Amino acid sequence: MRATKAVIMARVSTDDQEEYSPEAQTSRMIQYCERHNLTIIEEFKITESSTKGERKKFMEVLKVAKNYARKHKEPIALLTDKIDRLQRGFNEQSMLEKLRQKGLIEFHFSSDNCVIHQDSPAKDLFVWNIGIALAQNYTDSLRDNVKRAIVQKLRNGEWITQAPIGYRNKRDNTSRRDGRGKASVVIDKIRAPLVKRLFEKYSTGCYSISQIEKFAKEVGLTNSRGNQGYLSKPHIHDILKNPFYHGVMKVKKTGEEYPHCYETVITKSLFDKCQDVRTGKSQPHARYGEKEFLFRGMITCAVTGKLLVSDTKKRKHADGRIDEWTYLIGYNPDDTKKKVWIREDKIIEQFAASLATLTISDQEKLKDVLSYIRNTNTSLKQEHTQHTASLKREHTELENKIMKLMDLRIAGEVDKDEFSIAKKRYKDRQYEITELIHVYDKTDDDFNNRLNYLVTFASGAAKEFRSSSIDRKRELIKYVYSNCQTRGKNLELTMTKPFQLIADCAKNGEWCALQDSNLRPTA
Repeated sequence: MRATKAVIMARVSTDDQEEYSPEAQTSRMIQYCERHNLTIIEEFKITESSTKGERKKFMEVLKVAKNYARKHKEPIALLTDKIDRLQRGFNEQSMLEKLRQKGLIEFHFSSDNCVIHQDSPAKDLFVWNIGIALAQNYTDSLRDNVKRAIVQKLRNGEWITQAPIGYRNKRDNTSRRDGRGKASVVIDKIRAPLVKRLFEKYSTGCYSISQIEKFAKEVGLTNSRGNQGYLSKPHIHDILKNPFYHGVMKVKKTGEEYPHCYETVITKSLFDKCQDVRTGKSQPHARYGEKEFLFRGMITCAVTGKLLVSDTKKRKHADGRIDEWTYLIGYNPDDTKKKVWIREDKIIEQFAASLATLTISDQEKLKDVLSYIRNTNTSLKQEHTQHTASLKREHTELENKIMKLMDLRIAGEVDKDEFSIAKKRYKDRQYEITELIHVYDKTDDDFNNRLNYLVTFASGAAKEFRSSSIDRKRELIKYVYSNCQTRGKNLELTMTKPFQLIADCAKNGEWCALQDSNLRPTA
């Protein structure tokens, strides 16, 4: 039994998309329902991210569809314009899959010309999951580019967040193309000399943290943020450990260090003396080792849940030859107190055997899948162009507001403080828009290259894995598998959804009919 009624949902992620997207989505979905004789029982237009939060609005839509299906004992179509309007990841996949398998809800995607229902064959499910993977890949690409932009600023010696005590954030008066002054960090002429005295006193080794805290209060060293009160012990610790004061930025989350381009407060030698005092002049930490192990941090024991560690054993022969083997140390599933030593090359072969199941022997069908991906990417670029145009219009509108604001200031209708606050708000938003457009432009090429790789990689996965470097092998494992475990000496691998479907289809020979409308470019 197929659905004759439909709930349609138009979704955008943020309010700034609403000026063009929801109405366009709804129009296409209404036309789709007319062509397929679906009666619309309810329409939803929601503004909600599909990758952040609990998706409460989406759950409300899903609840309406489920209640109708159960009350009337018939399946209902949940219609969205495209797969990525329903979901941009696999977080809800198990829930949606259960609803599909029970025959409660069909999923229709009007622009993707794709229908997923209770009896959908493997190739249709593959299209659905590949669409989700592409949408998630696009989101991940944006996130990666933002991260790369941040890293580039750090490499240029520019700090990316609140300046530490003794410095202050400012913007110079030089206008850039986006109309916003360049961000910088400068010495706080009041606090910086006091911070230097704090380092000098502590470096003698004669003062405890409590005494330094008391000293800071006596000289009037206060916080530059919040209520600007006196410094506490955690503040003192943070200052004494922060290499920013001698010219090095340390990213707290990753621990990476970059030299910065700002004026320093102390010398490195003074900083080092303070570290010797703080650590009790302890011996340098031992290095982990020069050898980079392939599976470090990647495989867990299915019984204990612990990460497997790697170790290298050497054997010297009488003739001077030295043999070397790398082992992974796991646990006996029958007695977890006993360790199991697994040769690394045996694990490599098990991964290669698993990757070999992805081989698509029918090259014509492989071309059809690639055609679908290219068509999807073209559609995403069109949406991207629309969004970029919207951002540019907003930038222009903000510039007009700034000009009007200046006219009001000249006419004396707004005072200096109101003018400064409003102008800063407009300029800040213009800067955000310029940065976002730049990130989107960089994303296009990266995304296009990664899409085609998703499927072309599958056929030669095992061969590439065997011949690639350690870094490349690690990358391939993370790309294909969501979970890697050992039970004794045997690997238990879980592939991500798209690759598992490729493996299933390759195994069962269900590549027939891939050239249907789900994979052909839509007119």
